[in-house]
Amino acid sequence: NSVMPDHPTGEQTSAYDRASASRAPARLLSGAVESTDARKIAYARHGDGRNAAGELMVQHLERVAASVPSEARTVAYLHDILEHTDASVADLQAEGVMPVELQAVQLLTRDYDESFEAHTLRIGYAQGPEGRLARAVKLADIDDHLSREGSFPSRRPYGWARRHVAGCRARFDSPPPPLTSAGLSRRLPLCDG
Repeated sequence: NSVMPDHPTGEQTSAYDRASASRAPARLLSGAVESTDARKIAYARHGDGRNAAGELMVQHLERVAASVPSEARTVAYLHDILEHTDASVADLQAEGVMPVELQAVQLLTRDYDESFEAHTLRIGYAQGPEGRLARAVKLADIDDHLSREGSFPSRRPYGWARRHVAGCRARFDSPPPPLTSAGLSRRLPLCDG
């Protein structure tokens, strides 16, 4: 088993974190999985699992989680769990993962017969808050892969994927641009970047 570091940033854990390790998790009290709980789930499920570059999966998860807004951090820690571990949707439900977060994790899980490109577009065009969360995490995931592109061979078109997801994020997740001076039309960016 891998040893989970004290904190994603390397800082010391808070007194609350240390104390809560010995009693019922906060999610049992609040009904929601906090990002610290999602991190523990990810470490427990991924264990010593490694990615194509030979590094621990949890190192990738830490970088992705550190790159997203706090509201997307739970999804970031869990984004590879259904695809790369034996965890199921029912397991995550039992852990208390909220429905919208679970839907985002499912969006981020590529089906075994789904191409990388089709999966990217499915995330890009996903509607609702689960789509917004999935796009935020997917962009951080892609950026992490792009930053390590020379570390391992990959045939995935990460640059293409980033352009498409970013275009859809601009279209669906940003506030609409102001009306033109004539007040008649607005221009929205296209999803296909």
